[in-house]
Amino acid sequence: MSTNNHWGEFTSASDADTSITMTTTEREHMQKPCHMEIEGPRLHQQKSSPAPTTDVSDVCSVDPVTLHTIQLLQYASQLRQLISSIQQQLGSMKSDTVDNAANTSYVSMPPMPVMNKPLACFRTQSFGFVEKNLDSDFAQGKGDILPDFDGETIHKLTKRSVAAITAQTGYDTSLESVLETLTDIGQDYLSEMCKLLRVAVDREALTGTLGFADAVEQVFHEMGIGSIRSLHYFYQTRVLSRHSSVLQECQRLQCKYEHLQSAPRETRQAESWKNIK
Repeated sequence: MSTNNHWGEFTSASDADTSITMTTTEREHMQKPCHMEIEGPRLHQQKSSPAPTTDVSDVCSVDPVTLHTIQLLQYASQLRQLISSIQQQLGSMKSDTVDNAANTSYVSMPPMPVMNKPLACFRTQSFGFVEKNLDSDFAQGKGDILPDFDGETIHKLTKRSVAAITAQTGYDTSLESVLETLTDIGQDYLSEMCKLLRVAVDREALTGTLGFADAVEQVFHEMGIGSIRSLHYFYQTRVLSRHSSVLQECQRLQCKYEHLQSAPRETRQAESWKNIK
């Protein structure tokens, strides 16, 4: 090899090492193009038997107390209609047709909806700080695996939850555009909360501290909710107390309906005592 070459220069053919010799067969074999085996993309092939799908209602169900409150509101509306019907019938009857009023039959009072679980199961005392248990099944990721929902399914679940909240508040009907707007607002709110929770958990894993008792506590303060106790207070006052109030209203309407049903009978008895005297 020549010693006059500089760094970066190509070696000329005359200076190349020609000590390696190849036969004609080897040279032809090297020059012959070979077929390269390339693994194709792994496409998802749908099977003949589709995988079992998870029912959304089994994973995300409406709170039983909220659902029973909605049923009681519908029951109260039905009782008001029956009471209004009886009052109209009694007002249209004349005083000389007391016997006909007493013999008039009315629609029997429908039964009140009943909860599947006792209400005492949902009344809990105010909870305090709970130490972390890293050995629990929840911390180790054990338990039932929740299915992955697409955007459309999440939107439907959020819309159903928003409809349940508005119905529990007392709204009977709503425009579709209003419900969609409330759904978008609720979905954006929950997305922002989940993003902040992700940041808080990553910060705790990086620094080992948060300044709060829990990552959820920090996110609640950042979102303006307050302490975790605010969530407990909300459920006790806005869900359980609302249920008790609606239940008392239904019981009051039942007593009023029974009184109106017995009013013609009491009128006839009063007329009988008057005739005897």
